[in-house]
Amino acid sequence: MGKYINRLIQLFKGTNPTEITVENFHEWLINNELTKEKENALRHLWEEPNNISKDDALKALNRFKSKNTLKQFNKRRLIVWQYAAAIAIVVCITTAYLFTINKTVPDIVYSENSSLRGEVKTITLPDGSTVMINSSTILLYPKDFGEESRTIYLTGEANFRVNKNEKVPFIVKSKNFSVTALGTTFNISAYPNEDYYKTTLIEGSIQIENQEKSIDQILKIEDQFTYNKQTNEFSINKTNLEDVTAWQRGELVFRGATVKDIIKVLEREYDIIFHNHSKDTDFYTFKFQKNTPIEKVLEVMQNVMDEFRYVLKENICYIY
Repeated sequence: MGKYINRLIQLFKGTNPTEITVENFHEWLINNELTKEKENALRHLWEEPNNISKDDALKALNRFKSKNTLKQFNKRRLIVWQYAAAIAIVVCITTAYLFTINKTVPDIVYSENSSLRGEVKTITLPDGSTVMINSSTILLYPKDFGEESRTIYLTGEANFRVNKNEKVPFIVKSKNFSVTALGTTFNISAYPNEDYYKTTLIEGSIQIENQEKSIDQILKIEDQFTYNKQTNEFSINKTNLEDVTAWQRGELVFRGATVKDIIKVLEREYDIIFHNHSKDTDFYTFKFQKNTPIEKVLEVMQNVMDEFRYVLKENICYIY
């Protein structure tokens, strides 16, 4: 995993990032996933010879620390930021992460669409297909999308309504899988920090492929394909489409979810950093409106869970 993180960060160098992609990269750097591996990779990069002066790095650090979404820093996160500052002006999460799929970055002009934490957006693609993207999601596709190919890259969660074109298949690629459709509606959840990749068919028909794992499956309506990134095992089961599409109606639905699972979603939806010390491994079901205050969400969780206590200080939440 350390080699993968190092490769990911190395790919950032030499790109031309937009402000939003730089912010998304830094949010990825300071989340609770793979913290040690990211620190080691950034430390190595910091020590490499480069053309960025330490003064420029510190200016970049102070600029990002001043952002409203990054008000609080603990000691460990500040260490990460000190190393991250060295590459703050030359990194881009979109190109680096999504093109680890193909190992190289092709010389193609891409359009980028992204959503902030807690934001849901609807995008109309050049071929007339529409995509609704969930919180903290990035889409990348060629400027000439629809002319000779319809390949789109996704990190996060999105619902696709595809215009039929039998001559030009519609393909959605994430780090693990490729989904092909001619004309259909389906939902993909492919957040890089989650343990599961999920694709759910709502209308039509889709094909899911992963050549490295010899996976090639056709889904039927209401089928949900679930891939466990830790065990490399997958399953296909009928699912509740109302739950799958709840986020599109402004709802947060947790069904059979652990504290760890719930926290990952709440971090994407709210400006909150969680420090989870709970050992609770039970499964819970909750339903909230997405505009429910985080204080109310935590209060409900505490009332339901026997071993759930929390302390909320501004945008940091400690769970015991």
